[in-house]
Amino acid sequence: MEKKTTEDFSLRYGSAKAADIAEINADFLKQNGYIAKNGIELTELSEGYAKGRMKLDDSSNNPYGYVHGGCIFTLADTVGGSAALTFGGAVTTLSAEIHYLNPAKSTDYLEAQANVIKNGKKTAVLEAKITDAEGENIALVTLTFFKL
Repeated sequence: MEKKTTEDFSLRYGSAKAADIAEINADFLKQNGYIAKNGIELTELSEGYAKGRMKLDDSSNNPYGYVHGGCIFTLADTVGGSAALTFGGAVTTLSAEIHYLNPAKSTDYLEAQANVIKNGKKTAVLEAKITDAEGENIALVTLTFFKL
């Protein structure tokens, strides 16, 4: 199978429908082992917006039994980057600030919703909200992506 570029994905993002999301998830799992390894999938996608979730298991936990902060950040970064890609082109994370609001424990998944706050010429600034399966706020993340 021919390896697809980020531009190939972003061309579909602007008008993604449910069938497209399934195809994008399948492509992401094939092309990005990190996303596959972490059980991340997109569930909604529109211009400037992405929603996704991360399936959790015991390997997602820190030594205290709570979901590791790195898992939470990974979900925010992945879903935020997907929202940034909806305007076309390729992006990479430039900076991020995360505020952990509540510990995540005994939940099957975490969900992220990312919204573009500003889509500039060289950067895009986004806000991602992370919740657990019951809808409790877990983290709030501000991300800046550089447009390649």
